[in-house]
Amino acid sequence: MSIASFIAKNALRNKRRATLSILSVAVSLFLLVTLQVVLREMTVPPEDIGSALRVIVRSKISIANLLPARQRQIIERIPGVEAVSPFSWFGGKFKGDEEMMFAQFAVDRSRCPSSAPTST
Repeated sequence: MSIASFIAKNALRNKRRATLSILSVAVSLFLLVTLQVVLREMTVPPEDIGSALRVIVRSKISIANLLPARQRQIIERIPGVEAVSPFSWFGGKFKGDEEMMFAQFAVDRSRCPSSAPTST
């Protein structure tokens, strides 16, 4: 009797135990591969050309503070910079309900009607 025939004979002695053992190994491998894929997708940045060339700059004081307007010309003079977009994130709120947020999008504050200078 060889080792392979001995293993096959004992593995098939109890069919329920053999089936459950094979299923448990298959489920374990499936979970391991799934978790590895999720971890990789969450940690590896996207590899498209546009994302490799994009840089976001913010104030060193706080994310809520805007950069001064004079910084735009300084950033435009950096070698390799093609365009500067002065967007900031706008978070809208419902009247009377301060906890509910909506309308999360980037806006150019210099072109907003509310920030335009008024003449009196």
